[in-house]
Amino acid sequence: MVRSASNDNERFVVEVRYAGASIETCSELALLIDGSWVAGAPGVGWDDTFGCYASFAVPRLVARRVAETFGISREDRTEVGGGLRARFDVYSPRVYSGLSFERRRSMLAKLRPAEMCTQFIVARIENPAGAPEVLLRKGGRYRGPRNNRFAFRVRRDGVLLENHEAPDLGGVEGLILMAPSDVFTASASLDRWADVSRPGAYEVECRYETTLSPPDGPAPVARRDLWDRVFSGTVRFEVSPAGA
Repeated sequence: MVRSASNDNERFVVEVRYAGASIETCSELALLIDGSWVAGAPGVGWDDTFGCYASFAVPRLVARRVAETFGISREDRTEVGGGLRARFDVYSPRVYSGLSFERRRSMLAKLRPAEMCTQFIVARIENPAGAPEVLLRKGGRYRGPRNNRFAFRVRRDGVLLENHEAPDLGGVEGLILMAPSDVFTASASLDRWADVSRPGAYEVECRYETTLSPPDGPAPVARRDLWDRVFSGTVRFEVSPAGA
């Protein structure tokens, strides 16, 4: 199989299964075209049914030559879910600094919605009416305290803040079927990326990264049908000193 690994079809993965190899020699596989070395396999595996298998990362021109040599089709990507739109919101445009979490929670019932003391960014992704169905991938990736499908650049009073170093966790991975007019939401606590506890005017550049695929693909979805998508937006809010 020669499948695209990028939306621009400039990077490809060549997947090879070789039943003639033994489990001992499986790690020695390399990709040769016309007697010339093309790529080694950084990662290989063994399957009792299919034998040795390996994946080779190659550029577009090499992928074309591999497909011609083996007499197979090169699987390019095509856009999926082009109609999806996203909006980013912050739970409140006004957050109080200097209050404990318990104190903030006790104040929620007394505050107007615009003054709720929260620091969550919400991504709201909508499939417009009349658009085709699409599968959206949520969760997955790495383990840790953050949902790393989000990425943020935070400024306080115009000054870019340093992002916290922390491992990530996308959560339980799954596919969401988005029919026309459906909305998917995901949220992240902003203080896991930057210090937003100090008073000031904040501006946050937001990104949410996902992968889309058609709803009628095989299970699991063929990798050639995947389409990487990044949604972006900007939100603003203020942190006021306690008692202000």
